[in-house]
Amino acid sequence: MTDNHSNIQIRAANQDDSAEIASLCQQFDYLVEAEKVKQTLAKVIVDPDQQVWVVVDGRMVIAWIHVFIATRIESASFAEIGGLVVDKNYRHQGIGSMLISRVSEWAKTRGQMKLRVRCADQRKQAHDFYLAQTMDRTKTQYIFDKTLR
Repeated sequence: MTDNHSNIQIRAANQDDSAEIASLCQQFDYLVEAEKVKQTLAKVIVDPDQQVWVVVDGRMVIAWIHVFIATRIESASFAEIGGLVVDKNYRHQGIGSMLISRVSEWAKTRGQMKLRVRCADQRKQAHDFYLAQTMDRTKTQYIFDKTLR
């Protein structure tokens, strides 16, 4: 991280961060309402198998990361990054790396031996970022959704 951002701190997210988290999501075309983020954070904050951190510059939220423990019947559990966004004006300054380190430590304290992230095929810069974090590309897959009515 560069020295010109000495006010940068990382802390656990709270519901008051909802509007800024929603705004950051829009930088990747995820159109989520602040109220929906607030409702989701209310559930995540009390779940010991999930955590959301924000990075603040002064009082402004400039990045966030969500991690959770994924439990599978057929394989060992692992920590999975549910989302990571760094404001476009703060990228390439080590903030994403700092967040990956934070979730890695959190996962290890919960007995997890693997950290996973899913990344859309077209997000080539994100692929390069995760590879630079010493993460290995292990699988290509399709996701199938069904809208339930």
